[in-house]
Amino acid sequence: MSKKEDRAEYLPSARKIASDMKSIAYDLLESEQFVKSAERLLEASREITSRTLTESVPDAGLLFDLKNLLDALGVSFALIGGIAVGVHGQLRGTDDIDALVDHLPDPASTKDPRFMETFGFYRASSSTGTVLTIDHRRLGQVELLVASDPLQRTAIATAQEETVMRSRVPVVTPEALVALKSVAMSSSSRDPAKRDKDASDIVSIGLRNDLCQEELFALLGEERAQEIVGMIATAQTARRG
Repeated sequence: MSKKEDRAEYLPSARKIASDMKSIAYDLLESEQFVKSAERLLEASREITSRTLTESVPDAGLLFDLKNLLDALGVSFALIGGIAVGVHGQLRGTDDIDALVDHLPDPASTKDPRFMETFGFYRASSSTGTVLTIDHRRLGQVELLVASDPLQRTAIATAQEETVMRSRVPVVTPEALVALKSVAMSSSSRDPAKRDKDASDIVSIGLRNDLCQEELFALLGEERAQEIVGMIATAQTARRG
C-alpha cells in the first residue's frame, strides 16, 4: 500500500478519534468537573486535527453553519487562511476555517450550550481576547481573529462576497490576502514551515490574479510591496521558462 493510500485509510480514524476526544472534553466542561483535564484533552484533539487533516478541506456544512451563527450574533467577518487561498490561489488542504471578525461575539451567547447547539457548535470554551476558537459538533473547528490593526480592518471592509463551498460568504480580496500573508511571513517568531507556506500562498495568488500594485503599496508600504511584486514576477518568469 502506498503512503497516500495508507494516509487516506487513516484519516477517517483520525477524525473519529479527534471528534470523540472533543465530545468527552466538552461533556466534562459542561459538568464543571476536571476542567483542567478537559482543556488538555481538547487541545490534544485539536493537535490531532492539525497534524493529520492538513491535506483535506473542511466540510461545506461547517462554513454554512458558521455563516448562520455569525449572522445571528451580528458579527461581520471575512474568510482568510487556507480557504481564502483556495479561492484566490491554489487549492490546498487546511484543517480549519479562519476568519477575521470586526469584534468577538458576546460570551453570554457563545458560552450558552443551547444557543450554540442550534448552529451545530459546542459552547466556546476559552478566548484570548483577540482569538476565539469554536468547535463544531461534527465538522471541525473555526478560529475567529479580531481585526485589531488597520490592515486587518481594511481587509474586512473591502471583502467581497464569493461562492465558497456552496455558501455566499465575504472573502478578503487577493491584495488584502497577500498583504496579510506578507505581514505574517515577516514575523521573526513565525515558524519556518509556516513562513514557507506563506510564500507559496503569495506566489499562487499572484500567478492567478492581476494584483493591483497601488493597493499593495497602500496596504504594505512601497518597500515591502515591491518585494512581493518581485517575488511574484520571479515565479512568473520561471513558469514561462
